[in-house]
Amino acid sequence: MYSVERKYHASINWVCTKNSNLLIRCPARCVTNTNDNSIKLSHRSHNHAANLFKVHKPRQFTRQRRRHRRSVP
Repeated sequence: MYSVERKYHASINWVCTKNSNLLIRCPARCVTNTNDNSIKLSHRSHNHAANLFKVHKPRQFTRQRRRHRRSVP
């Protein structure tokens, strides 16, 4: 999974979302080009397994909890 690092006029640089931890920083990068709709992967691969990402709770569940809190005195 990637997140935006920098945006330019014709391209966007992406970094692996496991890039925030200094001790186990993932070196994987990619660049998307808006002119020709291409994706260029870096030569550096991920240094972690693909199943280490946490799946976020669906927004619908969060909305239901908020409604429940408002209705409870």
